[in-house]
Amino acid sequence: MPIITIISMLLLQCQLLLSSMAIQVHTTLEVANIHSSARNANLFIVKRNTDNNLVVYDAKVLPDKTLDPQSPIEVYWIRNTEGGVKKALNYMQRKMAYGLDLKKVNNVYEGTIAAYDKRPIKIMQTSNGMPTAYIIINGKWQQLQQVYLHITNAKSLVPKIAYIQLFGKDVQTGNSVTEKIIL
Repeated sequence: MPIITIISMLLLQCQLLLSSMAIQVHTTLEVANIHSSARNANLFIVKRNTDNNLVVYDAKVLPDKTLDPQSPIEVYWIRNTEGGVKKALNYMQRKMAYGLDLKKVNNVYEGTIAAYDKRPIKIMQTSNGMPTAYIIINGKWQQLQQVYLHITNAKSLVPKIAYIQLFGKDVQTGNSVTEKIIL
């Protein structure tokens, strides 16, 4: 077979491959645009004693005011030590520390934070449609607003958490509630 024919066949295959990749990219962008119409509603934050960076937990609310069933919660860093930039959690942070493992039961997302599975979390929408996180504080389900982690030996590969402090709001009275969990 002449070399020109071989080159022509290879070029045709490359064109077909590139056009199929363009279709995939276009389709992916369309799907991304559908999901980008979601707006975020803050659920709670995690603060630590080691720096002033925050881990933020936001509910992804679709235009029809329901939670995004594909990815109802976005968890990310606000890196105040880097000028307040938003950054994604890395794999280890998602799987071992700050990630959420949620399952939908009726209209409620239930689960736990990766690093501490002893306190379940529920995420649901209030009667006015506002996504809200709930956790047991002082023996009662309360609205979760903030988690504080007091970390020792932070430079270690596996930092030790001395205690966790939960801050929230009593769902019946609206009063602030807090609980310190010593580990």
